[in-house]
Amino acid sequence: MTMNLLDLRAKRKWIFRLSLRIVRSYLFNLMVLLCIIGNAIILALDRYPIEDAEDANLEFANMAFFAFFGFELIVKLTAYGFKFYFRDRFNWFDSFVVIVSCLDVALTYGNISKFNAIYFL
Repeated sequence: MTMNLLDLRAKRKWIFRLSLRIVRSYLFNLMVLLCIIGNAIILALDRYPIEDAEDANLEFANMAFFAFFGFELIVKLTAYGFKFYFRDRFNWFDSFVVIVSCLDVALTYGNISKFNAIYFL
């Protein structure tokens, strides 16, 4: 039933058709899995003390993974819509992690105080 409704919606608009095709592809799911493993490795490499060059490289890799996971969230939300996206509990966790990562990036690079971030939550 779910797939029939999504396929019907995909026939109406090209953006839904493209995003559904991306999300259902084997390559996209493999890329997500490899990025999860790669992100875990990058997070495990962080330590104290660390050289500035290595810290900059880890921060760059972390931002690249953040961008990819944000892209994944947008593509999946476009493909499935809110109703079908949030039926899967893993997607709840996935969206929570991306939102917390957005807060981390905003606190790290933005001019936002920690109290304003807590108020935002």
